[in-house]
Amino acid sequence: MADQAYHAMLHQKRLQNIVISGESGSGKTESAKLLLQQLVYLGRAPNRNLEAKILQVNPIMEAFGNAETGMNENSSRFGKYLDVTFTRAGKVTGAKIDVYLLEESRVHHQARGERNFHIFYYLLDGSANTDLQKELNLNKHGYNYLRGALTDNADLKAVHKEMFQAVKNGFCLLGFRLEEINAIYRILSAILHLGEIEFDEVKDEDSCHVHDPESLEMVADLLGITAGDLGLALTTRSVVASGESFVRRHTAEEAYTTRDSLARGLYNRLFRWVVNQVNALLGVSRQAYGDPLSIGLLDIFGFETYKTNSLEQLRINITNEQLQFFFNQHVFTWEQQEYMAEGIEIDIIRFSDNRPILELCLGKPLGILSLLDEESRFPRATDWTFLEKLNSNFANNKLYVRSRSSADTTFSVRHYAGRVQYDVKGFLDKNRSYFSPDLVEILRGSSIDTIRYLYRCMVTKTGHLHVPSLVDGNKKARQI
Repeated sequence: MADQAYHAMLHQKRLQNIVISGESGSGKTESAKLLLQQLVYLGRAPNRNLEAKILQVNPIMEAFGNAETGMNENSSRFGKYLDVTFTRAGKVTGAKIDVYLLEESRVHHQARGERNFHIFYYLLDGSANTDLQKELNLNKHGYNYLRGALTDNADLKAVHKEMFQAVKNGFCLLGFRLEEINAIYRILSAILHLGEIEFDEVKDEDSCHVHDPESLEMVADLLGITAGDLGLALTTRSVVASGESFVRRHTAEEAYTTRDSLARGLYNRLFRWVVNQVNALLGVSRQAYGDPLSIGLLDIFGFETYKTNSLEQLRINITNEQLQFFFNQHVFTWEQQEYMAEGIEIDIIRFSDNRPILELCLGKPLGILSLLDEESRFPRATDWTFLEKLNSNFANNKLYVRSRSSADTTFSVRHYAGRVQYDVKGFLDKNRSYFSPDLVEILRGSSIDTIRYLYRCMVTKTGHLHVPSLVDGNKKARQI
């Protein structure tokens, strides 16, 4: 496949794309690795160091974007489009990554039998019994954000340690500065310690306070901010009404929500920043030699159905519906139209058109995601009101199945790959992805350059970190 795409690019002088699809655990990520290796081999660059740099992309992206699920020990929890660029003579000049739909809620919550992103385990076992472990205060045997106790499996620990070193070597080879690598470790450690912060309700008051200041102080120190400012931002929020500003106290539940949103936000911005840095460091040769030709590799998460499916699975499965639609159009519709245009008689192939499912999910203004966005804008809306809105709007849609029980919080969609039941609990919170402006302001004043930089960058509507000096328009990625 890589050879075919490479030679088609050379002879036709046209951009090529390889779409890797399939169910979760079917080997898409491993296939993407092999395809990338072959493309780099075919387009051997005069600068062999560039080839080595490009091949570092996968281990770094897997460490930060992959995790163990019930179906796959190395499941991609994000979509990745890797654009490998070439000269007109077919020599590799660089690469650029675009990422989509990072499952950031995994940072603070994993289903039973699943794990957090690999990088946390690599850091814990890779730094064990070193000065780095002491510096980051990573001496606990378990963390709330990792579902408790860590593994005692010596073989698995050895793998984690080896992968930690591989990721560090990858950063160094790509050209990350030492202070940037250390900042990455500090942010990851701060996230783990965030999960250890607990709150106590104040009796007879709708407020709370931090139970144990030690974890709070650790997080503040790692992020380069003061514990007092962090504690205040977690337990209160600034509100502006009628032109006046006042402070509203959080209940313990609200404080936990704010804490988890901080963990999600930190990880999301860190992930996007790493991607931007990789793109900038791989773009030097591309700027020198140009990138008139390219081959794109789209490695997207596979269709998923678990015992409990949430918004993450809905988004993933809608993405797969779009890929299935593209496949149907490319293999059946467009091909048959071409035959007919040339006057060739053929037997019309009947296929299952999934366009109605896409209209159910993506239609505007009455698709599932449009209704979710609409409901998310109302402060008093709940997951229940969202479900009621779905049941009302799709009562006569055969592809939508409402729960038989009025007390149930689920609905089902008849996808091209089968019926999947979704639980709406948490849909609105995940879609809103609220992040406290008070926390943003505090982090913008961090004493650590990288953290301060992360929060001075804008975040686009699609969740990307917008860094004007590093990110240029990527028309090729949009062609997918």
